[in-house]
Formats: sequence, C-alpha cells, structure tokens
Amino acid sequence: MIAYLQDHFQQTVERFYTHAWLAVLPLVIGLVLAIPLGWLASRYRRVYPGVINLAGLLYTLPSVALFVIMPSIIHTKILSPINVVVALTIYTVALLVRVIADALISVPADVRSAAVAMGFTGPGRFLRVDLPIDANVPHEYIPAERLRLDAYRRIAGITSAADVAAVREELTDRYGPIP
Repeated sequence: MIAYLQDHFQQTVERFYTHAWLAVLPLVIGLVLAIPLGWLASRYRRVYPGVINLAGLLYTLPSVALFVIMPSIIHTKILSPINVVVALTIYTVALLVRVIADALISVPADVRSAAVAMGFTGPGRFLRVDLPIDANVPHEYIPAERLRLDAYRRIAGITSAADVAAVREELTDRYGPIP
C-alpha cells in the first residue's frame, strides 16, 4: 500500500480533495437548508407533520433512481459531480430536519423566558439560546428562578478557562456539586 501511495501520490491527493469537496459541500448546504426548515417545523406546529413527512419521503428515494432521474431535472450529465452534491444534500436535509426541529422544540420555555428577560430577541435568541446545545441549569440544582438567571448570566460571561474555573468553583460552593 505504501508503494502504491508513493507511485500515485498526486492522483491520491487529487482524489482526496475531490472526495472532501463532494462530502463537505452537501453537508454545509444541507445544514443551511435544514436549520430554517427545522425552525419552521418547530415554530408552526401545523407545519411539523408535513415538513417531517416530506423529509422522510426524500430519504426513502433510492439513490440509484435519484442519480438516473436527476440529470433530466437539473439538466446535467449523469456523471456530473453536481448530481452527487444535489443527491447528498437532499439526504442531508432529510436526516437533519427532524433532529433540528425536535432539538428546537426541546428548549424549555423557562430558558426562552430567561433569555428574553436577559435581552435576547429574534435572531440573537435563536443563535445563542435555541440553536446551541441544551445546557440548562436544572430546577433541582438552583430552585430560585432569579438565582438561576444569575447563574446563566455568569455562564454567558465566560471568556476564558480561568472564568470557567471561577464560575464552577462559585456554583459548587453555593449549590453543591454541579450536576
């Protein structure tokens, strides 16, 4: 194998970059399309079943049939890399829409309320509260809402490893081991 790589190094590098382009581009495009569709499905509950079912239907399309039909739809040749990008983008969107919608639905209402109380609105709240990983402070850990909001404020203000250590130490000191 090493001898093959030495003899075909340039060809291997070219194929690696082609493969990377054909893999990364559909993931990025799929994510850019799936986030608004997931938001739409989570925001408007009547739309949720239709969007999720359409995504599921797209995922059931056999790839061979898709690669044969797609050139006539998007006016490309059958071996065009554009077909690969479009097909993989369709499958990426199909997989991510439900996950994104369910993740957005799972953000607790009190976390959204706390974000609004802290001044987050519209796109800012979406990007900094709804979209990130759900990492809320449990009610059992800090029962008082005002104190939980203060903890969120301190966590949001972390800008360095030293800040992480200081906030962790403070929370542990005040409320016990962090869950």
